Amino acid sequence: MANAEHPVLHKRIHVEHWANALNGGPAAARAMLGQSVSYDDIPYFFSDQYDLGMEYSGFLGTISHDEVVFRGDVAGREFIAFYLKDGKLIAG
Repeated sequence: MANAEHPVLHKRIHVEHWANALNGGPAAARAMLGQSVSYDDIPYFFSDQYDLGMEYSGFLGTISHDEVVFRGDVAGREFIAFYLKDGKLIAG
């Protein structure tokens, strides 16, 4: 787990998923070698739970949202949910 200031989200976040470790490790190594590095990947994860597959991009964490827009078949569990804050997309 890493906790760092995210240059796009403008707040400290931690993401406990292998994609963050996979992509953040090389950025940390470049920084230790004295290179100028900005790790600005948007948080992402996926998971398969039995017959349900999920993907998520963005960061809600401690950020509150004020609207959720659904596209697709929610009852059939085949949909996309877009989380908005002040009319701007923050996660999906």
